Amino acid sequence: MVLVIRPVEKPCTGTPVIYQNHTYCLNDTHDKLLYLEQLAADAISAQQHRRVDSLVAAADQLKKRDTAFYENTATRYYNSGAARYNATQIAQQQTRLRLVDSLALACFNFRRGDTLYTRLTGHPGAPFQAAQARSCGSNTGVLPVGQLNTTPSQQASALDYQSLSESLLLTAEKLKPNTVVITTKFANGGSSNGFGFITGEKDGKIYLVTAGHVLHNQEGLKSIQVQFYKGLKKYLGKEVAWFKNDDLSLLSLTKPSGLQWQSQYADFSPKAYEAVRFIGHNKDWVSPLSGEITKISNNRINFIIGTIWPGTSGAPLLTKKGIIGLILESDPNTSYALSLKRIRDLLSLRYPFLEGSFFESATVSTSSDSPIRPSIAVSQSEQAAWRDAQKSNSLASYQAFLKNYPASIYAAEAQTRLDNLADDAAWVSAELDNTAAAFKQYLEKYPRGLHSEDAKKGLAKLVTNISPNNFTSSASCDPNIMPSDNSSLGYQWRGNRCEGFYRSKVSSASLELITCTIGDFRFKNDPTEVIFLTVPSAGSKKVRIRAKGIPLTLYYRMDAELSGLQTLDWDVFTVLFRNEYSKRAYNIGVLAEVGEDVTTQTFYPVKCNSKLLPKSAEKDSLLLQFMGSARLASFEWQLDKNPAKPLRGTFPDGRPIQLRLSATLPKGLHTLTIIYRVQNSTERVARRFQLQL
Repeated sequence: MVLVIRPVEKPCTGTPVIYQNHTYCLNDTHDKLLYLEQLAADAISAQQHRRVDSLVAAADQLKKRDTAFYENTATRYYNSGAARYNATQIAQQQTRLRLVDSLALACFNFRRGDTLYTRLTGHPGAPFQAAQARSCGSNTGVLPVGQLNTTPSQQASALDYQSLSESLLLTAEKLKPNTVVITTKFANGGSSNGFGFITGEKDGKIYLVTAGHVLHNQEGLKSIQVQFYKGLKKYLGKEVAWFKNDDLSLLSLTKPSGLQWQSQYADFSPKAYEAVRFIGHNKDWVSPLSGEITKISNNRINFIIGTIWPGTSGAPLLTKKGIIGLILESDPNTSYALSLKRIRDLLSLRYPFLEGSFFESATVSTSSDSPIRPSIAVSQSEQAAWRDAQKSNSLASYQAFLKNYPASIYAAEAQTRLDNLADDAAWVSAELDNTAAAFKQYLEKYPRGLHSEDAKKGLAKLVTNISPNNFTSSASCDPNIMPSDNSSLGYQWRGNRCEGFYRSKVSSASLELITCTIGDFRFKNDPTEVIFLTVPSAGSKKVRIRAKGIPLTLYYRMDAELSGLQTLDWDVFTVLFRNEYSKRAYNIGVLAEVGEDVTTQTFYPVKCNSKLLPKSAEKDSLLLQFMGSARLASFEWQLDKNPAKPLRGTFPDGRPIQLRLSATLPKGLHTLTIIYRVQNSTERVARRFQLQL
């Protein structure tokens, strides 16, 4: 499979666009197709398949079934699949492991390429069919990889790409024993899932890190369960330290018998644009696809990979050299990890920590105020200066220590204490001032500060921008949500509601209710469309309206407050219409609720009327949709004391499970019980939801 090289056409007469060092004239159909083709090539490289679909649709609107566009895009999918497939064959020979996840991804790429080729020619492509027979079946052998790009300056070596894939895949395979699945359970009956990885071993104990929000995203932590690679048993872990400002938790547990892990795979010097993978998806040790680092700054690593999924929080981010960070968050464009260097700075003085090919031998201590015995020789003057700095415990004392001993083994600890004291001082100043400007200034300087949540709450109380209908205020904004980097579409106050895209913590909660509406939620894909929301069963009670993106990776939220006697006018153009996925009504779930957690929540059906679409003549049913991050083996529902009924069908991870109830149900409070079992688990879980009809 090789790419079609198009002839160069006339020079651009309009405003040109420069992308990847090439100039495209977007008022020319030929050039616009070339531009779309390059965007599709980059999206395939990042395995952003929905973006490819939107680019194909855009190409269709310009010129139906453009031969070169379809053939080149299909060819790139073929080459992407072939590179992954060949890497699995070589890795299998070297490690005697079958890399099922990468083989499945190769198969997926071949199928997508074949779909495009079939749309172009009207029949399946023989190379695609042969490739699918190998990657989707059990045959072996190496597939030919064609030319990956058309321009000489961008021609990539398939062999180099294949070699890189092999290195990353082999590193991921070797580090799976270091990676653990973490399940937390809370007093309110909720649970949370994530991953973690081992950072050290001492005196018969294993130390490992995970994202702090996996343990602290709900109140009343009851238990922490840790499961190791290829192990069925779950071990109880204990939180040793919580570095709230960095969203990092350190756990310890007795080392399981026979556990072997790698201490020689730590990369403290990753580079921008370096290829990365991660281990951990849907409570399994898979390493789906590769991505690229886009930015390294302030102890954070920004990267693009396209396969981050709720439940991935705490997973190790890797280069071919080893672990470089711990995954924390994701938004529609970028994912974020805490760097391994920062983790080392936080842990290495008190806890065992991998250091390339050896461990630090620092004394383990659970008290932040206890003295630290240095693991290497330290001068008496340096020790005395450190003791004086701790005793004074002031900004000036730590600044002086860092100035005199910038390379000290205590430097990281001194910097952390200095940062925390500066954070505290800024918060005290903002709190005393008690103005919106002061809280905003604090949040701009310390967006993840020790007091950021209090600052958000203080700001929400002070900003009282009331809509003309006087039914909602900026207090509707969820203070725990961090807007995405896109300033215009980020989650923010919009006159009568908070709405937009956000940066999500990527731990996963247990099954949740995401839709409770009277009839289907629908709207016309038109910039003049307005959706009118009411909650008839709420009466004069004030409720929270909440809309969320479907699937889980669509990080969209809308929050508002109103009573059952009022109407929320929700214009489509501000946010929904301006995103390729949120503009589709079936990608949005809507409900109304009262209560703070699963033990006190009551849900109210929302009536949604479109300004532009005609009302349905049929009697509306009560539509409920549930969603979680794990694939379910079974799903049953029980209303009040009626017998439980199984719901037929398949229940894939991250997709809504739809349940329709009769519109003639009696008014009042009803209890809906959902009993489900996660695939490959024997535990049946029951969740109860209170519905006010």
